[in-house]
Amino acid sequence: MQTDGKDGNMYYQNILNNLENNNLSYLPYAYSHIISGDRFYIKNFGKILTRIIQNTSSLQLIRLSENFRQSDYYDMDYSQWTKFNPEKYKNCFDSQTDYINFLAVGTFHSNGYYREKCLEKLSVYDNTIHYAFLRLNDWTAPVRKLAEDIISRNIRFCSVSQILFLCPYADKILNSGRRDNSFFNEIYSYMYDFISRNSDKIDAYKIKNYDFYTRKTVYRLICRNNSLSCEKFQQIISFEKHGFLQSYLITHFLQLYSPDMQKINEFLMHKSSCVRYCAMQYKYNMLHDVWNGIENLLLDSRHSIREYAVFLLKKHTDFNIAEFYKQNLDSTKTVWAIAGIGENGSENDAELLLPFLESDNPKIIKWTVWSLNNLTGSLYEDIYWKLLFSENISSSKAAYKAIVKSKIRYGSETIYNNLINAANNNNIKIYLINILCQNEDSWERLPFLLKILRLSICPEKNKRIIMAINGRNPYKKISPVLEKQIRSEIALAGAKTPENISFSRFSKLLQTIELELKFVCR
Repeated sequence: MQTDGKDGNMYYQNILNNLENNNLSYLPYAYSHIISGDRFYIKNFGKILTRIIQNTSSLQLIRLSENFRQSDYYDMDYSQWTKFNPEKYKNCFDSQTDYINFLAVGTFHSNGYYREKCLEKLSVYDNTIHYAFLRLNDWTAPVRKLAEDIISRNIRFCSVSQILFLCPYADKILNSGRRDNSFFNEIYSYMYDFISRNSDKIDAYKIKNYDFYTRKTVYRLICRNNSLSCEKFQQIISFEKHGFLQSYLITHFLQLYSPDMQKINEFLMHKSSCVRYCAMQYKYNMLHDVWNGIENLLLDSRHSIREYAVFLLKKHTDFNIAEFYKQNLDSTKTVWAIAGIGENGSENDAELLLPFLESDNPKIIKWTVWSLNNLTGSLYEDIYWKLLFSENISSSKAAYKAIVKSKIRYGSETIYNNLINAANNNNIKIYLINILCQNEDSWERLPFLLKILRLSICPEKNKRIIMAINGRNPYKKISPVLEKQIRSEIALAGAKTPENISFSRFSKLLQTIELELKFVCR
């Protein structure tokens, strides 16, 4: 596409605007305009590029390096990039950081000669060696050779933190298996040995600030390495916040260090439920039996821990689990006692829970609704309907989930009338529309769904409403009164196309409904 003059400037400004809004698919297009020499454009592009790189995770950067060259974005002679010197416009950038990031993205370019130039010029700057790692699998031999030379020259000057920072990029090469990895195997062995020798210098606090994928690959390396002290490993566990990575770390810690029972009991009290669960499994695998105090885990906040405790107690004892939960309804663990009754009680226990619906604690109300629904299904449908309109968001959401789970029907007209009255509460509107779409009869709800579309009551749910309208039961027989009501709404609906729905699609839908009415009416 040729973009000359004023139109061309507008075209590339629009690309920059999209890039500024984090639409990275525009990055190759934006980069291609650098060759124009427009100094103002280059300056702005550099600023945007730096912000993008600073906010890009290691995994996103890896994917960007793979996707960049696959874009069909060139509107000039490909050979121009072969001759283009990236240093030509160095002074156009606002800062050295902007220029470095310009070179860094240039190493992703589809022109091998240009990639090589960018990689070579980038290599003189600090903290850029990870871009050389991304080129170890380059499909052009000179680029691969240059990447190897850069890594060979610089890897031995890297600190512990810098080596750990390289883990996601090394991990990508390790798992790719695309080429002869003799060079990389040597480099990875160096990284592995370096961490072994300097494990005491690993900064757990710094690691916690890495992105998820970097932390994951760092943990993989240090768990393979097995050189961390027990104290350092525990420090890393204490800083980690992500459940999956917590589980990964504690599992390997237990395998590597075989802690004593005192330490395992400490883990059973850990603030992380993932750590508690792994410690619980480990303790049972050691003892092959339950232990004194295991019943306290029945009141854990994590369902899987309560469930595992129930399993072990049933397997090894005749402990009355439901009675235990009843005895703890007035304890400091009321919430989890209520949850436990919902998980292990019977329908006869439901009445014990009803008083807790009057609690001032939204969490207690939420779990009471869940337990009542789990024990009795739709028995307390009037309570759920009342709580659905609660000002407390968690209580309302709990009631909504109970209604949907039990497929309770309150009648399409009742739901619609309450929807009109809830015009100022968007959450309630969405809940009512979802209940109407999911629970009510496909033909009974139809006139009300058409009315919701026509009155633009909740435009963001229009596509969901169309899906519900399309879910009509072809074998249903409806009354003449309902048929008349539907035809009346079709006539009114045809005057206005709902938001986010195409005119042709909506018109065809109305025509199809009219045709089906001939067959479903009694």
